[in-house]
Amino acid sequence: MINPIELVIFDGDGVLVDREHIAVRVRSAVLTDLG
Repeated sequence: MINPIELVIFDGDGVLVDREHIAVRVRSAVLTDLG
């Protein structure tokens, strides 16, 4: 039997995955659509 995942790490400061540039682009698009 495969062992279930016991721990998931979410990183919010970009150390593990630098995704801030994606979030900025998404926020910009949403705010632009809202006017």
